[in-house]
Amino acid sequence: MKAEPRCSPHELDLRIVLPSQVFGGAERTVLNLLEGMARLPTQPRVTLYGHADMLRPHLAGREDVAVVDVSGWGMGTSLRGLRSTRHDARLLANHVATHRDRTAKTVVLGFLHYGAAMAVWMRRFLADQPRLSVIASPRGPSCAGIPMISSDRTIRFLLHAHMALAGRWCDAVVVPSQGMRQELLTRYQGHPDRVVAIANSYPTVADAIWHEYAVRAPRPASAGTRFVMATRLSAEKNILLALEAFARHAPSHPEDTLTIVGDGPARAEIEANIAAHGLARQVQVQPFQREPFALIAQHDVYLHTCLIEGFGNSMIEALAVGVPVIATDCDFGPREIVMQGINGLLVPQHDVAAFARAMADIKTLPTERLRVAARDSAQIYTNFVMAARYVDVFCRV
Repeated sequence: MKAEPRCSPHELDLRIVLPSQVFGGAERTVLNLLEGMARLPTQPRVTLYGHADMLRPHLAGREDVAVVDVSGWGMGTSLRGLRSTRHDARLLANHVATHRDRTAKTVVLGFLHYGAAMAVWMRRFLADQPRLSVIASPRGPSCAGIPMISSDRTIRFLLHAHMALAGRWCDAVVVPSQGMRQELLTRYQGHPDRVVAIANSYPTVADAIWHEYAVRAPRPASAGTRFVMATRLSAEKNILLALEAFARHAPSHPEDTLTIVGDGPARAEIEANIAAHGLARQVQVQPFQREPFALIAQHDVYLHTCLIEGFGNSMIEALAVGVPVIATDCDFGPREIVMQGINGLLVPQHDVAAFARAMADIKTLPTERLRVAARDSAQIYTNFVMAARYVDVFCRV
């Protein structure tokens, strides 16, 4: 980090690059960041670069956030090659240079792996701009995650190369977990003073939902345990592991249920798996919900089975509404969030039998105390805490 005096939040012109067209964890994190910054005594001016059709429905009432619609710029949403990445970064850099507030300190924040790759080149293209810093923020494990992003060896090489360059060229790299920070330092030789881990947060609405459901009457044990997942239905989420585990668990616990909330390319495979196991009575798949927190709060245990995870927003969202978590120990988030026997259970990755045992074991823990512990453990993940830490970095770079 730079040694010059820190500025104040109101002196910041923050420009967030969010190169995606699908609403997911990174987009939720940006909304939580905006929500958290609104709770600060003073806050930066914010401009979002992204696809307006995806962003604006989530920004209702946020007149303080400007949206620059890049959908007509011919930009990509993922890395396609070095030339196209430099081209996209130059388009953004030119817009920032032309429209930035020159009376303020400008901070450019590039989200996701592609946003981080563009941040590398934006740092180069904006090198002559006074009082301007560029931060990269990749959101998932790279060594394990990049092979899932692309099967093209050249694209994989470029993604790895940009991760290494981000830790050396950008003014800072912000990642959501200590595991990701360690990966940047050891595998990509990032500068220790420039790589910062800031945990993601849950939205404020979860607090109101917790207070609403905290007074609910306890359900009798005979009513069964209600398991729930809220995730994109895709291969890297490994939902079939949860279904295989539930298929082993269900015969001994016929009153238990599993609800899967989300949409995605694996939906047909998931529904076929449910039918093949004869679980149609106990397992249901519901469509994606923008804010599934109230639905999660109506359940007893949250399941998380991702193959990779930079953090795992859905876990802290479940904890915030008092729902404990059973998670597989993937890189990197679950092991930093789940405390064994306190706010849930952590099981070895790919171990269906262990996951099924955890589904039975969690039923033996005191339900009400587990719910309260889950909620209490989420308090370090408020969006105020996250936003304050981000803004502190913005003011120091």
